[in-house]
Amino acid sequence: MKLKLFLIASSLVIIAFITFAIFSNPPSHSVMNELRAEGDVIIEKIEEYKNSNKNYPASLSVISTGSDKSHYGGWKYTLENNGKTFVLSIGDYGEYLFEMYWDSNSGEWYIDR
Repeated sequence: MKLKLFLIASSLVIIAFITFAIFSNPPSHSVMNELRAEGDVIIEKIEEYKNSNKNYPASLSVISTGSDKSHYGGWKYTLENNGKTFVLSIGDYGEYLFEMYWDSNSGEWYIDR
């Protein structure tokens, strides 16, 4: 009886891992390029706001981004260093198997897969 329960439980775990692997693929290279282009537009609007107002916006709702949400969640915007720098990100490693973010301090895009 214990062996039968162990085999059933093991089979369910294996099925869960296979299902996760099949349905949880990170986005393709072309989708990542599309997300980066979308993020570049948002960054441009953030920088335009700063040039006009001397500070970065308190949130993305202050500017019109034109893209609030995608299949990979919404864009996240975080002010850092007392509002002197910011990070713009999309994705969630736990849910979508990636996170892509732009750091204004370095001026670079980073992808964590």
